[in-house]
Amino acid sequence: MVAVLPRGAQEAAIDGPTRAAELAAQRARVGVNGPDGAVKAARRFEAVLLQQMIQVLRKTTDAGGEEASGASQQYLSMFDETLAERLADGGGIGLARVIGPALGADPAQLGGAPMITPGRGGGLSPLVTEPLAARFAAMRQPSASAATYTGASGALSVAAAQMSAGDAAQHWSRAGALTPQDLASTFSTPTADGGVAAFNVRDANGFEGFYKCNLFALEAARRAGYAVPVQARAQGWGYPNPDGVVRDAGDGRLREDWARVVTGEGEAPLVASGVRGDRAFVLAGSGSDGHAGHMAVVERIHTVDYDAEGHVQRIVFDGWEARATGAQHLEGRVWSRAGHPTPGARNGLGQIEVLELARPAAGEGPETPTSGRAPRSALDRR
Repeated sequence: MVAVLPRGAQEAAIDGPTRAAELAAQRARVGVNGPDGAVKAARRFEAVLLQQMIQVLRKTTDAGGEEASGASQQYLSMFDETLAERLADGGGIGLARVIGPALGADPAQLGGAPMITPGRGGGLSPLVTEPLAARFAAMRQPSASAATYTGASGALSVAAAQMSAGDAAQHWSRAGALTPQDLASTFSTPTADGGVAAFNVRDANGFEGFYKCNLFALEAARRAGYAVPVQARAQGWGYPNPDGVVRDAGDGRLREDWARVVTGEGEAPLVASGVRGDRAFVLAGSGSDGHAGHMAVVERIHTVDYDAEGHVQRIVFDGWEARATGAQHLEGRVWSRAGHPTPGARNGLGQIEVLELARPAAGEGPETPTSGRAPRSALDRR
């Protein structure tokens, strides 16, 4: 038989241990002995919270309740402590990965990149004070293989996941050839000579032999219902390349305002938005030192490092990219500017911009022309 606590008691039972654990985390910041000590402190913090949660849950059952003998309660307390420590050491609910970087721990020792990071001003992120349920939901955000995504970024994640699933992933490789089903826009305009300028796929031979990161990112945004830029090509309309997007964003505003440049907002709000899922982002990086430009769909942002002038020099995120081998989901993906190489990262970018996608105006389609009239399409007439 399970005894159900009243709602007020439930919230008190959860919030009490939560506040105590958060206080323990704040205190743990003082005197942590290097990265190894920080790892131990983070795991201990998670173990304390897990133990308190287990004890709260135990009070809702007949077994181990307040009527149990003193010896039984002591035994169960020891059992709960051991269980919590084993759960934390095995990865737990991911809370050590949240707290660890704020204490100076190496994320690699905690099993991956941090999910939530402290702001640039130091100290624990304000996100730690969010309701417990919201934090747990953020920690368990679905992976690329999951069927459900929520929030403003959900539709973008769904579109990118579908486009990178199965055989379709190879269409976005450098050697792949895209079809009208891959670039599915039906956007077209009349030409001065009475012809039609369509969104080109066949006119560009499916872009076979070219990197398709910009096509993938912007097509995912279009499918998700966000505004996307289209510009005149040699034949018909097409998406701009990464370098063109970055040049356009250089003054802090994009032509026709199809998206907002939010690069300079700082790490804390960008990370927080990813946790809440209330905004949708794509990344654009310009080429440098022989490297090509690049674009990516963002699932969530983990960390952003800025230089003294406020330019992004390194960003860590989860998301999707069309790479030379095809489209794929990436966790803990690192982009870095030229001169700041990171092993395993997408290095050598000249400038990195974070773009917040926007919905098109009422009654308008997602395609937003950012150049003059496009010429006639030779093959791709739809």
